[in-house]
Amino acid sequence: ETLYNEAKNRHDGVKRQLDDVKKLNNIDFGAEEEFFVLKGQCFEKRDEQYTYKLCPFDRSDQDGTNIGKWDSWELGADGVNHYNVMMYNKGNSCWQGPQRSTRVEVCVFFFTRFTFVCCWVILVNQHMGILKIT
Repeated sequence: ETLYNEAKNRHDGVKRQLDDVKKLNNIDFGAEEEFFVLKGQCFEKRDEQYTYKLCPFDRSDQDGTNIGKWDSWELGADGVNHYNVMMYNKGNSCWQGPQRSTRVEVCVFFFTRFTFVCCWVILVNQHMGILKIT
């Protein structure tokens, strides 16, 4: 029975790892996977009243309240660039209102010898206005 449990635990662990790899494979990290470096990182910003936390390709929080889960890229205002706006949807519902969502605009500079440098991320939430994370 002990050998069976050990084998089952290993099997379950490998299955979880495989599921994680499949989830990663389904995320659009950019045309050349240039946004992959942001996966697993989180950025926090405190304003006068709230602390915002953005974990790219995962979730967005306001003082621990989920204000959106990673959903997809949205076509930018220029109508051309597909990697300007990140959408986080299906956050906690507002009191007697809709589910929260967060729109993240990404400013990216490309250099000839470097993959990319992100200059800033702007959180725009329909209820909180604009917050710049630099």
